[in-house]
Order: sequence, then structure tokens, then C-alpha cells
Amino acid sequence: MSNVSSVDIKECKVGDVCWMFLKQFRRPIYGEITAILESENAIQILTSTDGFRLAPASHCFWEEKDAKAFKKKNK
Repeated sequence: MSNVSSVDIKECKVGDVCWMFLKQFRRPIYGEITAILESENAIQILTSTDGFRLAPASHCFWEEKDAKAFKKKNK
């Protein structure tokens, strides 16, 4: 998979769920979107085990497979 599609910040809303890739975690994390910061192009999610996490929309994905592909591409 050479072309990985991240979340478009204009298409998501609070209450949606997505996968997020953060360098401090070994695998993508999953959570509910709790805030959308359009001015910073960032999304905040609430996970069941890791609390609130914030990342650029380019690091957020609707599918786990896309988040894993992004991780492999950006090692």
C-alpha cells in the first residue's frame, strides 16, 4: 500500500472514532474524537486505556490498516 489516506479534518466530527499513530506508541491507538482543532489541523481522541491524545490530522486514519501502513512508511 503506497498511498495511505488519512482523515480529512473537514469530514470528521466529535463522536466519530478513528485510529491515530503516535511515535511514543508501538502500534496505532483507537479512540473517539472529542475535539477538532481546525486552525492547527489536529484531532483529539479519548482512548479507553491511554486517556486523551492529540495529533495532526495527517496521523489519524479511519482504518487500522492505513495507520499501520503509515507507521511502516515513517519508521
